[in-house]
Amino acid sequence: MMGCDDNSRRRFFIFALFFLQVFQTIAFAPSNSRWSIHGNIIPSSTYKTTRRTPTTSIPRPHQSSLYSTNPTTTNDDAENKGKGEAKQIKMTDAASIIAGTAIGGAFLALPAVTTPLGYIPAALGLFVAWTFLVGSSFAFIEAAGLVSDAKQSETKEEKKEGESGLTTVATIIQYAFGEKYASVGSFLFISQMFAVTTGQIVKGAELLSDFTPVPYLLACLLPPAIIGYSTFTSEPSVVEQINTLLTVCMVGGFAALIVGAVQSGNVAQAAVSALSRADYSKLLPTSGGGSSWAIPVYVNIIAFGQAMPFVTERMVQGTNSADNSARTKSTNLLRARTATALGAIIPLVLTLIWAAISTALVAPTVADPLRYLLTSMGPSISIPITMLAIGAIGTSLFGNFFAMGHFALDLCARISRTSAFSKTVAKSLTVAIPAALALIGPAIYLPLISFAGAYPTTLLYGLSPALCSFVLRRKLVKGGRNKVTTPRIVPGGDVSLIVLSLSALGLVGTSTFLAVKRILSFVGL
Repeated sequence: MMGCDDNSRRRFFIFALFFLQVFQTIAFAPSNSRWSIHGNIIPSSTYKTTRRTPTTSIPRPHQSSLYSTNPTTTNDDAENKGKGEAKQIKMTDAASIIAGTAIGGAFLALPAVTTPLGYIPAALGLFVAWTFLVGSSFAFIEAAGLVSDAKQSETKEEKKEGESGLTTVATIIQYAFGEKYASVGSFLFISQMFAVTTGQIVKGAELLSDFTPVPYLLACLLPPAIIGYSTFTSEPSVVEQINTLLTVCMVGGFAALIVGAVQSGNVAQAAVSALSRADYSKLLPTSGGGSSWAIPVYVNIIAFGQAMPFVTERMVQGTNSADNSARTKSTNLLRARTATALGAIIPLVLTLIWAAISTALVAPTVADPLRYLLTSMGPSISIPITMLAIGAIGTSLFGNFFAMGHFALDLCARISRTSAFSKTVAKSLTVAIPAALALIGPAIYLPLISFAGAYPTTLLYGLSPALCSFVLRRKLVKGGRNKVTTPRIVPGGDVSLIVLSLSALGLVGTSTFLAVKRILSFVGL
């Protein structure tokens, strides 16, 4: 017992030193550092793409906290906007943002929930999750259009002071259900960020400690400290270059993995074996509950809802203000839908390929498929997966720290804690809290990914857009003075919106039931 207490004290002491070091490095960063909400910043690297340096300022109290997950207006765009013009994003660029948002560190969880199933059940589960997310993204586009309709009819008294032009999930919740419910969206956002970020730190620390002399505890603290320091204090151009290198590493690793899998030998035999075995039970919630249910994990792996506010705003509102007719708006909303569908196909294809490789090369009885691929398949497989892991985890951490840092600064503004000290503490906590949670151990990785998929991701990017779109259209029609110019974006109209809403509620409710059942079983009830 004494040994356990000593170990706990040692961990606490090391963590305290780590937190103080992060605080010190951020607090005493060069004063000309532009990685600040007051100066120039790069957009969220969650999108895995390099952009020109944008500018922004602290949002006013009525602005949504969720705005910080989206790239802000660039210098050129702000200049054009002042002239009554704003550049409309190209469809190919919009599709690339959608695709890049979906591919992150959670990608590494896929072998653990596909290998036991066999390829056909895994592919079916991925397609079901993808269909749900695509339908929900269409619902967001429709809801954003309806919010635009509502804004057109607002009086000066009704307009929100300092309201951001970017329509976020919080915005559509606010217009559909009221201001207080928009705060729920902010809570879900930060819950998702903490869960996913902690999961990435856990997986990165596990791999680092397994294949290097670095102990797990240090692996949980040192890399996040370095990435957090770089995120908040480095020049934007430096962070952009690092992010680009990590993205190239990830894409190159995946391409090399495909080549390595083909050259590994017995591909045909392995493929037949993967196709012949099929365990559909893990697609059902009766498979044991908790993180063993594959669907929430699939939802989180493919999710790209974070990108929808930016894509929708840039494709719909990024047009000449003189050409803002209802017909133009409808056309642009439909173009946004097409771009979303095109972009969403890419993560679906990549996950299907990754599932095919893992089910073909790993037996269903292997406890840790990713570790098996890294240790038992030779350098043609292990090196590409290492590159994939470094790129996926690195880009995710940069993007997540950036988004959480914005959220923390927004929160400071809301509670009138705008001193340099308060901001430093807030940004330091966005690094320290996930790192501290990661010290619990590698076993929490898959449950964290499952939690993020079952709750914040489903509620934010699944239930909210569909339900808000359904409610907003009825409110606008009943309001009388509101002219509804937004067309039906979701195929099937209200029926599809109801199905999406019920599917999201079913996923959340079932996950809750399984979690409660698992807790009761753990305590012996």
